[in-house]
Amino acid sequence: MPDTKNDDSRDVPLTSEGTAVVQAMHAALFCLSNQRAGYVFGPPDLPAEDGGFTLWQVQYHYRRAMGDAVKRHGIPRLTFHDLRHVAITRLRHFHVDALDLAKTTGHKAISVLARYDNEKPENRAALIRAREQAMRAATEEEAAAIVLAAQAKAAALVK
Repeated sequence: MPDTKNDDSRDVPLTSEGTAVVQAMHAALFCLSNQRAGYVFGPPDLPAEDGGFTLWQVQYHYRRAMGDAVKRHGIPRLTFHDLRHVAITRLRHFHVDALDLAKTTGHKAISVLARYDNEKPENRAALIRAREQAMRAATEEEAAAIVLAAQAKAAALVK
């Protein structure tokens, strides 16, 4: 991402599912313009009639799609940041620690990241018990298997 909120450009790693979604979007929208220059929706600095896709257009279509989805599913209120809370809470299970997660989410301060990480206390307790059990395991392989199983269970509960 060359243009970010804090003016620092950075790469954004995607899960395999996220990569598949972006590739599907790119394939579906590619017929609209041959001037995409690597952008999913088209270059942001070109006008729409020249194949560009401005930030205003992204925001407009996002709000419209979210409004339709909220009405269709009877959700009383849903915002972009609600989705950010869900994503970060789910992503935490694929990271070693908070610093590792912050590198993925782009947060410079762990205190800001902590606002979005909404892990359930029972999941946290289960992971602590699993790590405790892993410390008592006879081998590193057993310990790794115990922790991985607990993380997978916690990730499944988040869904």
